[in-house]
Amino acid sequence: MSRKQQAIESKRHILDVAFALTEEKGFDSLTIQDICRTAGVSVGAFYHYFASKEALILEWYGVADEYFKEEVLPGLKESDADITEKLILFAGEQVGLGVKYGAKYIAQLYRAQLQYNSEQFYSVERGMVGGLEELLRSGVEKGELKESIAVEQLAHELFVIMRGITLDWLWGGTEDPRNNVRTMITNYLSLYRK
Repeated sequence: MSRKQQAIESKRHILDVAFALTEEKGFDSLTIQDICRTAGVSVGAFYHYFASKEALILEWYGVADEYFKEEVLPGLKESDADITEKLILFAGEQVGLGVKYGAKYIAQLYRAQLQYNSEQFYSVERGMVGGLEELLRSGVEKGELKESIAVEQLAHELFVIMRGITLDWLWGGTEDPRNNVRTMITNYLSLYRK
C-alpha cells in the first residue's frame, strides 16, 4: 500500500472513530484524547490530519459530498427524468442522509455548523453544492427552468428548503422527512418551471 493510500486510510479511520464516539458521547463531550485513544493513534497523528476537533465537522460534510459526487449525481445526470424529478431525488437523498445517520447526530452536526460556521459550507467546490448547481444548469439549458433567477440563487433556496425539512424532522414534525420532499420541491419549482 502506498504512503498516500495509508494516509487516506488513517485519516478516514480517525474520522470514523470520531463519528462513532460523537454518536455515543455527543460532540461537545468528545475530546481529542478520546478519539486518539479509541483510534489507537497519537495526538500528533490527529493534528497531522485535523487542525482541531471542529475541523472534523467539515470532514463529515466532505463524506456526504463524496457520496453525492460518486453515487448520486452520476445517476441523476444520466437519467431521462425531468428536472423536477431529478431535484426531488436529489433532495430525497440529501434529507435521507439525516435519517441514515440519525436525529441525534444531525442535530450535533447542525449545532456545530452554527457554532463554527464556515464559508466552505456553501462553496461550489463541495460535491453536493456544485452538483446541485450543475443539475439546475442542465435544466435551464434544456428549457425546463426559467432563466429569471440565477442558478446559484436557486440552489441556495433549494438547500434552505432541504435544511428546513430536516430541521422540522429534528423538532419532531414528521416521522420521515423524505415524505415532505416531493410536495415542497414540486411546489417551489412550479415558480420556475417553463
